[in-house]
Parts: sequence; C-alpha cells; structure tokens
Amino acid sequence: MDSNTSEKTESYIQGMKINEMPSVAVLMSSYNGEKYIEEQIESILNQKNVRVELFIRDDGSTDDTITILQKYKSDNCIHITIGEENIGPANGFMQLLYHIDGFDYYSFADQDDIWIENKLFMAINILKEHETPALYCSNQIIYKNGKQCGLRYKEKLNLSLVATLFSNQVSGCTMVLNKALASALRQEGARPRSKVLAMRMHDTWVITAAYAIGTVIYDSNSYILYRVHEGNTVGTKNDDMSLVSRLKLVVIAFKSKQNLNYRSVYAAELLRCFPELKDGEKTKLELLATYKKSIKAKVSLLRNKKIQIESGESGIAYKAKILMNII
Repeated sequence: MDSNTSEKTESYIQGMKINEMPSVAVLMSSYNGEKYIEEQIESILNQKNVRVELFIRDDGSTDDTITILQKYKSDNCIHITIGEENIGPANGFMQLLYHIDGFDYYSFADQDDIWIENKLFMAINILKEHETPALYCSNQIIYKNGKQCGLRYKEKLNLSLVATLFSNQVSGCTMVLNKALASALRQEGARPRSKVLAMRMHDTWVITAAYAIGTVIYDSNSYILYRVHEGNTVGTKNDDMSLVSRLKLVVIAFKSKQNLNYRSVYAAELLRCFPELKDGEKTKLELLATYKKSIKAKVSLLRNKKIQIESGESGIAYKAKILMNII
C-alpha cells in the first residue's frame, strides 16, 4: 500500500469499535493434525481488527487431534464438530460453508499453516469495495523447518477460469469470500456433486465458481506462512516434482478415466450449477464440457486458440489431450 492508503486504513482501524469490526467465519477441516494444529489455531485467534469465529470439522482423526481440539471447547469463538464419516477435505470444507451463515466474510484455513496477524484484515480491506460475489486470494510464504523461505510464486500467475480448470495455482488457505459469493455457493442448486468435488479440492471449485459469476482478486503479497512438510495433502511438493514422479501420476490417472477428464467434468458441473454465468465464460465451458459428443465440437475446441493460450498448455499437449479425450 502507498502511504496515503496506509494512513487512511490506520485511521479507519482506530475509529472502529469491537462490535463494528467485520465478522469472519474461518472454516477448517482437520485430519490427523496433532503436530501443528494448535499453533495454527492460535494464529487464527490472534487476527487483528476482525471478529473471528473458527469452525472446525474433524474428518475422523486417529491421532491426538481431537484431544487438542477439546482444549478449546470452552472458547466461545471456536465451534468443533466431529464428523461421523471421513468425507475428505474438499467435501469437509464445503459442508462447513453450506451450513454456516450470518457472517460478513468467510475464509478457509488449513490445519498446519501459521497466519500473520493481519491476514484477514488485509483481504477484507480489498473485498469491502465489492458488493457482488468476490473472492480474495494471495501468494504464500513458504515455511519449512521453522524458517521462512520466500514467496512461493515469484512470477506472475496465469489466472483465469480456463487456466484454473487446467491447473489451479491458488490455495484455499489464502482465500477469503465476501457474503455475496458465500451466499451464491450455498444455494441448493449451486452445490456440486460430492464425487465432482472429490476429483479436485474445494479451492478449485470455489475459485472457478468465482470466475464464472463474480470477481477474483489476487494479491501477489502474502500474509500466511505456508508450512511445507512430509504430510502435505497437496501443495509445493508438486512444484518441484521430478519427471519420473509426474509420469507415475499420469499412469495412476489413466487407471481412473474420470480423474483424467476432470476439466470437462468441472466445466459441465459449473454450467449445471450456474446457468446464468457470464456469456464469455459460458461459451468456453460449453466447448470444454461437450467436445467429446461430436467431431464438430472436438474440431471447434482444437481450433480454439484462445482457450489453448489461457490453458497454459503447449499447442501439442493441448491438441493431444483433446484427441485422447482427457480434457
């Protein structure tokens, strides 16, 4: 921020009373997080200039996670639910979003990161200008072996609806949703099928939906320490993956044709859930969703240079995936 913006923000903060501070529902899906979850909870509770309530759904932990969570059962700002079955993180996060209402903003939290104390406020300071559906997301500071290792992304990201369908580079732990976006995602008809969510993560659904019906604001700065360790479900462990490891993933993916087709499946699901989405995005999604239904549709997608460029794929890779029906 420039000096004038900083002064205005500081003045705004000083003039706020506690009950005037924006309310944020922080949503966390926990699973076997005993090693780091307490440090993360404390960093969430220490957020400045916002009123935070933390909602945790445990997804069947078998370690001491639940014992740690029980330490907070008397804290009125923390609400804990023990899931009756393991439904996976994507569905766990979205179940929380579906059933929690009445807040100004909503944020996703992983169980193993550390939030810098102004993480939420910096997002809200941007989102407060948007009354229509809007999503804030940001860069991350890599945190490994107790040390900060710089920003995860140093170059400009390829960000668009199509780019995200092909490869989502934005993590859910950085996301903050305004009330309008949360409300839109919560509608019964806008909820994706659980098997579709399970093909990717909740963050891919949320950001693609935000592109389809609203606004996405990406902050190249970071206010979160993104912890890298051997237990990460997704994340930077894929950033530096060797060619052999990537080929192994391709082999695994071929065993499940549905997983290979996640882009077209997601495109079709977005069209089903948000029939009134933006016209330009709707045309792209229709091509991606229906390209296997006829030779004409496949040729149209093959010739669509705009989608190919947005996808981030090379021309050869893009055409090969279409011809092999694995978009």
